[in-house]
Amino acid sequence: MTTRTLAQTRDGYGVSTDELPFEGMTTAARIRWLRNEQVNCARLRRDGEQLAYQDAVGKLYKTLREAWEGCVEEVLLNGTVERFRKSVETNRLKMVEVRHDDVAMVVENMAHCSNHAHDTPKRGDVEVPTPDEVLADIDKLEAWREELEGRKKELKRIAARH
Repeated sequence: MTTRTLAQTRDGYGVSTDELPFEGMTTAARIRWLRNEQVNCARLRRDGEQLAYQDAVGKLYKTLREAWEGCVEEVLLNGTVERFRKSVETNRLKMVEVRHDDVAMVVENMAHCSNHAHDTPKRGDVEVPTPDEVLADIDKLEAWREELEGRKKELKRIAARH
C-alpha cells in the first residue's frame, strides 16, 4: 500500500506527492522529517544566510513542538485519546504508563520549543540554537519515543503472562 497526498500547489489542484502532510505522520516519520529540516537549516547557516536560518529554525521548533504533542497522543497515551476523534479508546489504556519523569520531559521540552518558536530575535533573551543544538533537541524526542516503545513492549509481555 502506498500513501499519497493530494494538494494544491502552483502547478494546480490535485498534485500528488508520496508523503503525508506533517499532521498525518507518525512520530517516527515526523522525527525523520525534522532531521531533514535540520540539515536544511544547517546548510543555511553554513552559507551565511542568518535571517533565513533564524526563520527556518523557528519553523522547525514549531513543528518539533507539534511532534512532542503527537508523541504524547500516539505513544505515551497509546492512541487512547486523539484530537478531533469523537471516541476515547479506553481499552488502549492497558498499555499506558505515565511516570513523573515523562511529565517533566514533556513540560520541559514543550517550553524549550516554545522559546525558539516565538519571535526569538525580537525577545533578545533567547539565543538562536546552533544546528548541533537543534539536532540534540530532535534526538531527545527520538530517545524518549524509543524508551516509551520499549516500555510498551514490556507491558505487553507482562500482560501476556497473566
